[in-house]
Amino acid sequence: MIKTKRGQEVFGMSYGVIFSIILIIAIIGIGFFVIQHFLELSQCTEIGNFYKSVQEKVDECWNSGICKDDLKEFEYKLPSKIKNVCFGSIDLPANSVDSPIKIKIEDYAFETSENLFLYPPEAACDGNLYSLDLKHSLIGGFFCVSTSDLEKIKLNKEVNDSVVRIVRKL
Repeated sequence: MIKTKRGQEVFGMSYGVIFSIILIIAIIGIGFFVIQHFLELSQCTEIGNFYKSVQEKVDECWNSGICKDDLKEFEYKLPSKIKNVCFGSIDLPANSVDSPIKIKIEDYAFETSENLFLYPPEAACDGNLYSLDLKHSLIGGFFCVSTSDLEKIKLNKEVNDSVVRIVRKL
C-alpha cells in the first residue's frame, strides 16, 4: 500500500500546489495594486500639466504688450473627477452659485496667496494638488467654471497693466 502524506488526504493536493496557488493570488493582488497606483500618478500628472499650461498662458499674456485672450484653444486635460476650476482669492466674496464650492475649498485652504482651485479638492491627488498660486495675475472676486467651460475664462492685459486680469465671460 502506498503511504500518502497527511496534507494530501485533507485537500487532495500537495503542499507545493497549495503554496503555488497562494503565490499566484498574491502576485495578482500586487499587480492590481501597482496598476491602480500608476493610474493615480497619471491623474496627478494631468493636474500638474494643467497648472503648467495655465501658468504658461498667463505668462505669455503678461509678456505681451496687449492681451485679450481666452482659453478657447487651450489644450488641457483634467481627471474626470474634477468638476470645476475656480479662480480668485478665498478671502473675496463669491456669488450665490459658487458659494457652496468656496466653502468646501476653504476647508482645504492653507495659504491665502493661492488663486486657482480645483473642485472637489479631494479629487485632486487626495487634496494635495487642489490649488495653485498663479503668478502675474489679478482676479477680482471668486468664481468657478465647469471643466468643460474653460473657454469662458478671459485673460486681459493693457499696455499699462503690470498683471494679467482673469475674468469670466458672461
